[in-house]
Amino acid sequence: MGRKKTIPLIVPDEILANLDRLIAEDRLTLDQLVAWLDTQHGIRIPRSTLGNHAKDVREALDQMNKAREVSRAFVRELGQDATDEQNRLLIEMTQAIVFKVLQPEIQGEASTMTPQDLHFIARTLKDAVQAGRHGMELRDKVRREVTTQARKDVAAVAKEKGLSAEVVDAITQRILKGA
Repeated sequence: MGRKKTIPLIVPDEILANLDRLIAEDRLTLDQLVAWLDTQHGIRIPRSTLGNHAKDVREALDQMNKAREVSRAFVRELGQDATDEQNRLLIEMTQAIVFKVLQPEIQGEASTMTPQDLHFIARTLKDAVQAGRHGMELRDKVRREVTTQARKDVAAVAKEKGLSAEVVDAITQRILKGA
């Protein structure tokens, strides 16, 4: 069984977030972090306990970086034609999933997901991106068709009423806003 995680239990969340940030920045030694907790916040923690916590934080950061790299690989393989917004969402979803998968390993437990599970998730995300892209293409096609028909209708009515080409262009531009 792994060691108990005492620092998250005794350090308030706001201070813990700052401590973890300082550990991630890797600019202070353990002795300096112990002194910072004691002098700034009145929290006395043994150096060895803080060292264990720093190790856990660094391992978690390493796993997050691995998750980020796996996410980027998924996007490179699956989302080449997606819009920037779709790629951003795909990356966020994949990062969250991969981090969830890797989190048990961070905590020293066995992961319950297999590579096949990850492949299935990646395939599902790819299908979702493709469906979204198809929906956007369909909307764009309908918009173009409606715009073309509206231009024709405006031109037909204008011709019936004897309006000049300049007036027709002005009406079309105003109504369709350059579409």
